[in-house]
Amino acid sequence: VHRVIPGGVAAQEGSIFEGAQVLSINGTALQNSAHCEALRILKKAKGQGMVVVVLQSGNSRKEATEKPGIT
Repeated sequence: VHRVIPGGVAAQEGSIFEGAQVLSINGTALQNSAHCEALRILKKAKGQGMVVVVLQSGNSRKEATEKPGIT
């Protein structure tokens, strides 16, 4: 995660921080993926109405869900 948009869903939810590693999006593993590939997968997932992102920050893993219609 290189940026959390102030006032966005991730910032409001509070568990996603800059520097966290995105492990998967909707079950698609992102280890060893290029940044552009991760963005492509995220944009595709957002078009499906619900996005589940699994993050790793330090030694803990967190899961955040984006609800349909929220960007």
